[in-house]
Amino acid sequence: MRRPRPAGASAAVLLSAACAATNPAAHRFDRLVDGVVASAPVPPPSVYAAYLAAAIAYEQGRAGPEALAAVDRVIAWAPQDPHPWVLRAKLLAAAGRVEEAKAALAEALARSPGYGPARAEAARLSAVARTEAARSPGPDRPRR
Repeated sequence: MRRPRPAGASAAVLLSAACAATNPAAHRFDRLVDGVVASAPVPPPSVYAAYLAAAIAYEQGRAGPEALAAVDRVIAWAPQDPHPWVLRAKLLAAAGRVEEAKAALAEALARSPGYGPARAEAARLSAVARTEAARSPGPDRPRR
């Protein structure tokens, strides 16, 4: 009898966690941050799976407490990495918690002031705030 395969996001998380756990060359994680190659230990499969779960939840429009808890596990493992802070900001903004999202972006930028994804998300949040302010009625702008 064949075992049913997990679908969608579950399959991606399981596959990624399995790859991270079994890759013999996975002794470090390199990526470009502010024009410099940053090297860090490869996260354990549970942390990588938590990151993927949070990222997939964001992409699917499910920015709830489970996704925030998952990204918080990643931040706890790598608090100096700006990337999970950006994901946290995106999740918070999607949940309508804009001030908290701005605080998460401030954390990302404190860790890496020129970090492109954090700067881009900050610009996006600013644009959204300006658009909402322009749409909302003010004392000299009647509601339509």
